[in-house]
Amino acid sequence: MISLALIPPAVVSAVAAILISTGSWIALGVEHAFGLPYADLRYQLATADCYRVNPDWSPHTPTCDPYGRPNNYPTPWIWLYASIGATESATNTFALIQMTLFVIALGGISWLTVTTSRNPTASALMVSLAACAPATWLALERGSTEVLIFFLVAASCLAFLKGSRWVAAVALGVATVLKFYPVGAGFVFWPKNRYSWGPLIAYVSVVISGLVLILADLRIILNQTPQPTGMAFGSSLFLRMHEVPFPRVLGVLIFFACVALYVVLLNRPGLAALRHKTTDFVRGLRSDRVAAALVIYGGGCFTAAYLLGTNYDYRLICVILLMAGLTHLWQFALAKWLLLFLALSVYGSFSAPDALEFAADVLWVVVAPAIGLLVFFASVGVRYVPPLAPLSRYLVFSRARRDSNP
Repeated sequence: MISLALIPPAVVSAVAAILISTGSWIALGVEHAFGLPYADLRYQLATADCYRVNPDWSPHTPTCDPYGRPNNYPTPWIWLYASIGATESATNTFALIQMTLFVIALGGISWLTVTTSRNPTASALMVSLAACAPATWLALERGSTEVLIFFLVAASCLAFLKGSRWVAAVALGVATVLKFYPVGAGFVFWPKNRYSWGPLIAYVSVVISGLVLILADLRIILNQTPQPTGMAFGSSLFLRMHEVPFPRVLGVLIFFACVALYVVLLNRPGLAALRHKTTDFVRGLRSDRVAAALVIYGGGCFTAAYLLGTNYDYRLICVILLMAGLTHLWQFALAKWLLLFLALSVYGSFSAPDALEFAADVLWVVVAPAIGLLVFFASVGVRYVPPLAPLSRYLVFSRARRDSNP
């Protein structure tokens, strides 16, 4: 079983080693930005050099990026690299460190998933499939901050399942401040009783403190962050419709409209069989502590990234956690369908023909609300949300008992 758990990190390590040694990233559809690898990491290390020269550096300061890109990272990223003496000349070394951290995090998630799964072979294969998606290679080739965020989120998940909920709360809080979209995984700390509010309070405290620290950066980051129409998932479908006013707002409205539609459809008398299958699936999820945590961490991060905007494809690496959790529920047909949809989407999201990328966006419009609803019921549960009580008869899971809390 341990050998199966080593398959995903071993495959990623082997492929990355080949790509680095041969410089053949293009073989997987990833071109060097500006003609050099690790372009995002180069920005941060070059800016760290500037910060050491000018301790008053802020996103207002003229950019130090060797390619002239505007400052759009929160200052803690720069403080981090400056404090350890990082320089642009050490870009390759730090890129290897990033990759190592990614492989370590992936190995931890793989070990957790495989050793606790009813079908370890399927779990190892599905985690490998998720980890080898284009998002991984894009993030590693760019030296993206998403790699470190994945490490923090995975570390938080592992700590949470090992019972170190305070450590998990701090790790996820730091990730949220640095990149915002991990806020969706914060649902994992939803208290199951009045005595378990501590980790949630710790998480919220870290996030609020961090946001206060970078408050001055936020407006600049929003103004200077590119809003892509092709290199993004989810709302890029609406961004391409330039004649549509407020495309991102439209995307959010459609997301919640789909959530409401799913709830209504699952309560239609003619769909009783689907309702029972869905209810059994959610009960199975809630009774499997590992699966529930993985789905909340992975699905929560994905859902928040989808809704917050500027959703670059490499943020799809958080789907690794989601797919790992769903493999625990291999006995349910709905889990298999979701895994199929996710696999098709993550492999059709980047470096694919325009028609396929557009189809992947359409698929996310359908799948993302389902994932959001699944995260909600896996973490919160209807009877723990008093404002929804009057609507309970419309909710498919209102009669389901709270079997467990991750």
